[in-house]
Amino acid sequence: MPNFNPLLRSIARDAEDFVLDTRHILHQHPRLRWNEDDSLLFIQGEIERLQAENPNTVGINIKWCEGGLVVDLDVSGQYDRIILRADIDALPIIEATGLPCESRMPGIMHACGHDIHSAMLLGFAKQVIEGKLGLNNVELKHNLRLVFQRAEENPGTAPRPESGGEVMVKEDGVLDGIASAYGLHIWNNPEGTGVPGVFYGRSGAIMGNSGRFMVKIKARGGHVMKPHTGINCRRIADMIAHVMDTFVARHMNPLDPATLEPVIENAGTGSNILAQQAEIWYGFRTMLPRDEHMAMMDLMEKEIRIVMQLFPGAEIVEVKKIGGHPATINSALAVKGVEDILKGAGEKFVEHPPILGGEDFAHYLEGMNGVPGGFFFLGSYGKSSGGDHHTPTFSPDESIFWKGVLFWLLLATS
Repeated sequence: MPNFNPLLRSIARDAEDFVLDTRHILHQHPRLRWNEDDSLLFIQGEIERLQAENPNTVGINIKWCEGGLVVDLDVSGQYDRIILRADIDALPIIEATGLPCESRMPGIMHACGHDIHSAMLLGFAKQVIEGKLGLNNVELKHNLRLVFQRAEENPGTAPRPESGGEVMVKEDGVLDGIASAYGLHIWNNPEGTGVPGVFYGRSGAIMGNSGRFMVKIKARGGHVMKPHTGINCRRIADMIAHVMDTFVARHMNPLDPATLEPVIENAGTGSNILAQQAEIWYGFRTMLPRDEHMAMMDLMEKEIRIVMQLFPGAEIVEVKKIGGHPATINSALAVKGVEDILKGAGEKFVEHPPILGGEDFAHYLEGMNGVPGGFFFLGSYGKSSGGDHHTPTFSPDESIFWKGVLFWLLLATS
């Protein structure tokens, strides 16, 4: 188990006020996916201010990419380079926390903790750039690439369907020269695995594919007094629902986590009219490799087309198969390394069961042709933490945010 330098804890604690102040600023000024320039400019400004005040502690290179802001901290050409990543986008939710730092942007809220992620990573950068490690005879063991990433939420939606992580990896070349990559997410889960200050992780798949499937159909409709002379898209939708209700049971291994849930159905305009069109959406979550997940959605379309053959004259107008985020698959070696580092520092690490929430850090990892690495949770659900992620009352326990700085310090010095 790695040797732990107890000074790292005090260095992390020393950043606590800065992290909280930074989080409050970001929380008050949330921005939606692909519109986060103001947030990134604020982060850039803080890095440049720290650099100007401490010009000789570490090499710094700041780069804007399509997918966000990249800050390289250079120590030695003899070291490898690792990614430490935070996301920065918010959600279209009306905040109801009543916090002093409540959102000032109507209808927009940091309801998933991305403001906290960026504040913790920026707090870590502050301690490094200010030379706090050198003053305490602690050394970085890696060159670092700090990634403040856009658009983690809601892939497949406007104004650009790709997620920031996908763009970072596929277009921006963020993985060039990278040995491994790590992400940390606040975990405000009220169901037992969000204990404040506890770190969670697992090897293999930790989060799922966040797929969505849509089919739009049309037919000639008719009058309810003589349904035998028309075609009712509402009945077709019912038949599709019946087939989809048994899809997972018929096609997937019962030991593989999966959900297929009907989430939207729009059909019909009047109580005496046979519906001429219908639009049906499903949420489809699995832990499958990406190609297998998409193959399952191809099979859904095939079965729906078979249903359509029972209704001559009706037709499919449109099919959308949105993969969403791929499954997030952690490297076993990386997870074991992080677990040993945390336990060596006296921190509690608990294996988390796989969950079917989506996370675009998947694109950074080798399961999607990325690099070895891992995605981890930091429990934050205290007595006053409000609702779960993506709810208007989401309010994680601020007393544990400094542990995010400790997490990055431990990785960077091990």
